[in-house]
Amino acid sequence: MAKYPFLKFLMLRFLAQNNEASGYDFIRYCKEKGIPASAGTVYPQLRKLTEDGILAMKIDRKSNHRGRRIYSLTEEGKNFVSEIEKNKEGMKNILNRLGIVMSKGLDTIPPAISKTMGPIFYQLHSTDWKDKNDVKELLRNLENLEAELRRWINEE
Repeated sequence: MAKYPFLKFLMLRFLAQNNEASGYDFIRYCKEKGIPASAGTVYPQLRKLTEDGILAMKIDRKSNHRGRRIYSLTEEGKNFVSEIEKNKEGMKNILNRLGIVMSKGLDTIPPAISKTMGPIFYQLHSTDWKDKNDVKELLRNLENLEAELRRWINEE
């Protein structure tokens, strides 16, 4: 799981919760959560996870003549997600020891700020620091977060 690790883990968790879904379903979910995900990043990851035996893919021809690819977790994928869930508490402890606080949920953060933060968490894991455009996009999202925080402070 080299490139876009956060996106892959999010895909696996999404599929574990929904049993099966298309790439478009996942992209729409990411958009609702404020996580930048495009067809150009999602579909190659789904293909790779399928090649690795983590996902199974079937064609649903009911939706259109070409068919729609529907993905689900294989037994290996289910075991992998289960291991991630088992180790979540240990990971939280490690992150807390490193100074990355995970004990409070995002539900304590005002919704507008939480939505603005989503892309930043994703980008911190996926930014190609050699690509100036990637870094500029991260900077724009950080500036948006700063503006949202300033609006929130001024509301009180």
